[in-house]
Amino acid sequence: MDTRFFGELLAEVYRKNCDIHSCISEHVSKIRGQKHQLNPSNDYKVEKQEVEALIPKGATELTKQQIRYLLQTRLTADKSMRLLLSTFSSLREELMHMSDDLRRLESEKESLERDLTFKADQAKQYDSLLEAVRENNRQLQTSLKEASSAQRSLESQLMSSRSTDSNREFKLKELEGRMRAMEKENEMLRQKLAGQSSNATLQIKTEELSRQYNEQLSTMRQEKDLEIQNLRAQITKIQSEFSSSHSKLSSTERSLPLKISELLSMLEQTAGPPSPDRKRRSRG
Repeated sequence: MDTRFFGELLAEVYRKNCDIHSCISEHVSKIRGQKHQLNPSNDYKVEKQEVEALIPKGATELTKQQIRYLLQTRLTADKSMRLLLSTFSSLREELMHMSDDLRRLESEKESLERDLTFKADQAKQYDSLLEAVRENNRQLQTSLKEASSAQRSLESQLMSSRSTDSNREFKLKELEGRMRAMEKENEMLRQKLAGQSSNATLQIKTEELSRQYNEQLSTMRQEKDLEIQNLRAQITKIQSEFSSSHSKLSSTERSLPLKISELLSMLEQTAGPPSPDRKRRSRG
């Protein structure tokens, strides 16, 4: 094989390998971010030093160039392999983290779904409560209208009652005046009745005194009748004694007419009306 053709082939392989490494680096940098990008200037310096250290000193320049291409191709392939391995490892770790995040997100999703269900129930309760509040507000407005109409009706009734009260006060004053006039008339009637009752009392007292006087008079008449009867009995006894002892008329004959005259005078006094002194004593 021609050494020149072999050198060009190695150079082409090296360029393809570098293109692959650049493509891998570009995609890895897109996947892993800017912080995972490699510094090509530093890598190039390190690779050049390593390659130059591995090239034998006594070889020709063409051989050195071919060896240089081979070593650079191997280093580039190693870098691409390490880059891919590290990228896959990072991707695996990130995938694990993403799995954990996914599980966490699923649990959060379930929690959010429960919260959403709870919020939906609360929203329904709030809607029903809002509807109840609106209905209560409508009822309150209706009650307010009814209360306003009732208040206006009460105000009109109050005005009419005030006018009625003024009429009643006027009638009450008129009745009070009439009552005072009737009280005056009653007082006058009481005074008249008191006068009549005093006259009636005087008449009753007069009748009582007259009755007592009549009773005393009848008692005195009975007593006088008894005295008259006693005197008549004495006269009859004296006359019988006079007729029986007619023969013995001596000194007693002179005293007998005196006794008879005394008895007759006593009889006349007893049969006559009572003296004023006896009337006063009987009234007393």
